[in-house]
Amino acid sequence: MSKIVFWSSVDASAVLEPLVKEINAQGVIAEHRFVISAESSRNRKSTLDRAILRIRMYIEYPIRLIFESIFYRRPRIYVVTTNTFFAPLIAIAFSKSNQKVIHLVWDLYPDLLVDGDINRLNNPVISVLSKLVGLIFSRAAANVFLGERLLCYAQSRFPVISNAHIIPVGGDDGLFMESQFSTIEANKPVDILYCGNLGAMHDIDTLLGALDSEILLQAKFKLSFNASGSNYAALRGELKKKKNYPFVNISLEAPLANAAWRDRMLEAEVALITLKPNAEKFVMPSKFYSALVSGQAILAVCTNDSDLATLIDENDCGWIVEPGEPDQLRDAILEITTNAGLLSIKRQNALKVGREKYSAQVIAGEWMRLFKLIENN
Repeated sequence: MSKIVFWSSVDASAVLEPLVKEINAQGVIAEHRFVISAESSRNRKSTLDRAILRIRMYIEYPIRLIFESIFYRRPRIYVVTTNTFFAPLIAIAFSKSNQKVIHLVWDLYPDLLVDGDINRLNNPVISVLSKLVGLIFSRAAANVFLGERLLCYAQSRFPVISNAHIIPVGGDDGLFMESQFSTIEANKPVDILYCGNLGAMHDIDTLLGALDSEILLQAKFKLSFNASGSNYAALRGELKKKKNYPFVNISLEAPLANAAWRDRMLEAEVALITLKPNAEKFVMPSKFYSALVSGQAILAVCTNDSDLATLIDENDCGWIVEPGEPDQLRDAILEITTNAGLLSIKRQNALKVGREKYSAQVIAGEWMRLFKLIENN
């Protein structure tokens, strides 16, 4: 089989490294390439830092991809993510006839840029971007989506999506196999963790509303953030305005490096994940799968009409709260902190489904079937 190269502008090793490792273990050479380290993408505090990041993402990365496509002549399968969103079109345009390009849709553009607003989608600039993305969908050897609803929405927007497949991100269960499944100690606060990006598509208002409840001030839980992103800064600012700030049971910290991240994931009993209404059409949080394979129950603020909610409901691995319903979130936290037996069941269900359906080994098998399919066509 041809060599497999996963391309993204920013280091996505947390997601792609275990997948690449498993593909190599199955006898196929695979690697992950990028131009921006994960640390650089997180450390964008100044205007200059953000400007440099954009130059590297939108200029340096495409140029690297063009050179790779032009000068490498052997058979290859390129899996090009939507980070950066037009990169798959570059790979399609410059790749050779003996090379295939798979479009990996992590986020749906340009809809993500305008929150799916129909009126804004008709903007001339956005319309041009839609046509470019439409070209990618029609000309890629395959288009891979992370969930069923994401695919259905894309099909409603774009007339031709060739060879569409659904392959979840999955999680690196190998990181957690050696550790014991942790149990909640009596009288110990339940450890709820938000770990990862907290950007424009992630809801913070529901959480802020729930924290106004006096009841939660007495509940036995700690809520920790190891995050980055535009809405993380907004969350910090809003929390400081509250009369009870600083909250003794809330910590707001920076993102973690891999080793510290692994340890922290094993400590937490519950993963907090949030999505704004409408965001379910464009994104599926990859942190969901890492939480499953590390034995965390899921506390999700998302619409019931989302891939995230469906997976939680089908596998009984957590709680679903509608965005804009802070009382629901308050009640979910209270149940989590007062019903240790139920929390343990949901954690066990999460771990079971994570390892049986979404481990790196299982997901690599799905990719291998796709690679063989497009090579034979």
